[in-house]
Amino acid sequence: MSWNLTSVLLLVGAFLLGYGIGLGEMYWRQSRKISRLQEELQKKETALNVDIAPPIPASALRLWFDAAQTVNLELDGARLDAPGQITPAQRRRLIDLLNRLRPWVEGQPRPAAPPPPAAAVPPSTPAPAPAPAAPARVPPLAPPSAPVATVEKPAAAMSIVEQIDEILQRLLASTPFAGQVRLREQVGGGIDIWVGAKRYTAVDEVAEAEVKAALRAAIAEWERHA
Repeated sequence: MSWNLTSVLLLVGAFLLGYGIGLGEMYWRQSRKISRLQEELQKKETALNVDIAPPIPASALRLWFDAAQTVNLELDGARLDAPGQITPAQRRRLIDLLNRLRPWVEGQPRPAAPPPPAAAVPPSTPAPAPAPAAPARVPPLAPPSAPVATVEKPAAAMSIVEQIDEILQRLLASTPFAGQVRLREQVGGGIDIWVGAKRYTAVDEVAEAEVKAALRAAIAEWERHA
């Protein structure tokens, strides 16, 4: 009877020991699983909180020298192989970019754009002067002074816009738009096209067909002599 009681106690002890070990292992596994889930959640939160760097803007104009000190140009992502192979559109784009770089070269802000030219007002007819009661003695007129010489601005000191505007005025001299069209430079390097009181910022925006054709002809003539 004593031996049977001892056997029962040993069996109960072994069962309790195995049960305790099983509970401990299950708790350990669940703790590891919870720890892994917490680590994954922290990684996801960290990835969401990372600031995304803004994209680098595309380069409009890039210049570099090769081993032979030859100038290489890249315009809007396209490499320009030789000056003689530039298309008219690329030449206009390059002129526009160089004009925008002028404030950096000159080291000072560009002047503000002038107001639009005033429309020509026809002179009013003066009222007839009353006849004098008696003839007055008119003193002799002084000899006319020598005309003041007009100093023209050399082409080298003129900006690109001023040179094109000078050609444009010559082309429009014999048209109804003579003296009504002016080119002005913007502060940021752009171009204002004034047709009377109308303002345009690009040649394609000009509504007057004759003025648009003259603008394109003036640009083409400047490119031939540039």
